[in-house]
Amino acid sequence: MLEAIRQGFPLPPFRGVAPENYIPWVERLGRAGRGRAVLKSFRLRPNDLRRLRELKTRTGASSETEVLRDALVAYEREIRATHPEPPEAELQNAEPTTRLESRDT
Repeated sequence: MLEAIRQGFPLPPFRGVAPENYIPWVERLGRAGRGRAVLKSFRLRPNDLRRLRELKTRTGASSETEVLRDALVAYEREIRATHPEPPEAELQNAEPTTRLESRDT
């Protein structure tokens, strides 16, 4: 049953309980309200890993993943403040204009 959930396969009954009755509990208890996590890997340089570890220690974050999530939130906030979003019609036809580069400092 857990493998079916992880892989997105059709869910079997579990000990006679229909999936529609147990899935809300799996999501509530098994994921602690955070929703489904997806594994994504990145190739980071040793300097990037050192910076992640240092930020984890300095911020008191519970994990390096939490540091990255917090950094994404801060980056989105900065982008919204400096680059207002174009109207929806323009977004659909827009071509990427810039490429985000890694900043090694």
